[in-house]
Amino acid sequence: MELKAGTILQNGRYRIISTLGKGGFGITYLAEHTQMRYNVCIKEFFPTTFYRRGEDSSALTIKDVDNTEIMRHFKEKFLKEARTLISMNQRNIVRVIDSFEENDTAYYAMEYIDGETLQTKILRGALPEALARKYAEQVADALEYIHSHNTLHLDIKPQNIMVRPDDSVVVIDFGLSKHYDDKTGKETTTAVGAYSDGYAPMEQYIGSGIHDFSPETDIYSLGATLFAMVMGKRPPKANEIDKYGLPKLPSHLSQSMRNAIRHSMMVNINMRPHSIAEFRKLFKPSKKSRWGCIIPTILVGAISLILTLFLVIVLFSDPEPEPDPIPPYDPVKAKELCTLGIDQIDNGNEEEGFNYIKEAAEMGYPEAQFCLGLCYYYGEGVKQNYGLAKYWYGKAAEQGYEDAEKALERLGTQQSSNLKDS
Repeated sequence: MELKAGTILQNGRYRIISTLGKGGFGITYLAEHTQMRYNVCIKEFFPTTFYRRGEDSSALTIKDVDNTEIMRHFKEKFLKEARTLISMNQRNIVRVIDSFEENDTAYYAMEYIDGETLQTKILRGALPEALARKYAEQVADALEYIHSHNTLHLDIKPQNIMVRPDDSVVVIDFGLSKHYDDKTGKETTTAVGAYSDGYAPMEQYIGSGIHDFSPETDIYSLGATLFAMVMGKRPPKANEIDKYGLPKLPSHLSQSMRNAIRHSMMVNINMRPHSIAEFRKLFKPSKKSRWGCIIPTILVGAISLILTLFLVIVLFSDPEPEPDPIPPYDPVKAKELCTLGIDQIDNGNEEEGFNYIKEAAEMGYPEAQFCLGLCYYYGEGVKQNYGLAKYWYGKAAEQGYEDAEKALERLGTQQSSNLKDS
């Protein structure tokens, strides 16, 4: 099926050495640039569902002529991907050096990256936070550059991130990328291929994809990649997070790391950071000191027992109901307070942000009531209390706030699970 070793392309410019990988829409080869005597990667457009290659030929033939037009469209998308990459010049983005048509299909040549995929590293176990942070910051640099060109990658995941021996990273495979009009923000290209479960947010599964420029979609995938690095496993699918919530993150992770993952992987696109700049604010390491390992090992069992009792007795106990907010209220002021509170939390001022959100929630603003529930649930700006989280989710749900209704369902599921475990 793939080109044989020794096959010559572009009138002798490239010589195939071996096959590096195969996918549903293409094959990637290791090749030599015969004139310059250095290695390159060559990607071949080869949708195996629609094309075949004979044993004694390098050319592709289409299996069903009725698919000729749609394959022509997809091949043009492939070449447009190459042209997009040729125009990009950023150290953390794979460099494409050539594109051409041959053998009744299309190819493009790119730099050969000496290293391994981030996925290969993760398969060996969770990464230390400092290393995960180092890799994520470089991917964020690449995404910031890509977004500045009105383009979304739409397939950020460990398999599409190469790591060099010096720990520099390179984002590869722009097969799902889309370009958007500078003025209208509407898509000007269409994606080819399937999305990656665990790394694709809910909006990528709805309808026919992302029609409007939305950096939040790539930011979700960046958060999911962070999750995979620090947890050592694939993140849950977006619909599972929507139903059950994001799994609890280890307490040994810094607050900024946990905040970056939780906020970036919000199911609701409007609750995520709206730009890489906003993501960086969440991701910035906190200057606050953290407890070190100063507790004698002999006390760990006793402390764990105390914490378990605390969770069962306090966190899941229903609080004494607070007074209902007195309508009417000024919705404009309430929204301003809520937005200000969210901004303060994102900037690390959690206690101040909590107070703004609480004020808006007590006025009766449903979005603020939902956000206040999140604060109590995650312990942002206030002591963690699932009972109060449930109370404020309930207040927002009473006003028809859909995300609050889902949060109540998740909390109920979690509470039932914890009671069974105890």
